[in-house]
Amino acid sequence: MSRYDNVPIIITLKRFIGSILDFFYPIFKPFLPKNTYKYLVCGGTTTLIGLFSYFLAYNFIFLNNYWEIFGIQITRYIAAYIFSFLVAFPIGFFFNKFIVFTTSTLKGRVQLFRYLLIQGINIILNWSLLHLFVGYFVFWATPSQTLVTGILVILSYFFQKYVSFKTDETKIS
Repeated sequence: MSRYDNVPIIITLKRFIGSILDFFYPIFKPFLPKNTYKYLVCGGTTTLIGLFSYFLAYNFIFLNNYWEIFGIQITRYIAAYIFSFLVAFPIGFFFNKFIVFTTSTLKGRVQLFRYLLIQGINIILNWSLLHLFVGYFVFWATPSQTLVTGILVILSYFFQKYVSFKTDETKIS
């Protein structure tokens, strides 16, 4: 029993999101196992929230080309990424912990640490790939972020399934 099992807002959100997922699952049942379906929908929702917050931050909040944060100069597109990360991180963890990987036997703090670890790796990869696409190849920022996000979603799925939220059944053989 998790210590969050009796928190009313978590119970309400789990039921609400679960009922929406269950309603649409029959359409995808012939093609996807239920857990993969949940991961794709929850991950897709988190990704869209991240991309939308990135778009808003890049186009409406961070209007100067360079920003200084804690004495470090960063570009506009990296500032927008940091903003979108701060929005999407807690949402993604909630989805993974309470909706997708509900049978994980790991303690919540271990899940959070491992989730944070892959997000840290994603930040480094995101930063590097954004600089490559936008700074070096001079591609548009939002499509570049979309491409980078697609690459990282695939890598994250396997890390989340086999490391962050593993169960006894998800051991790599």
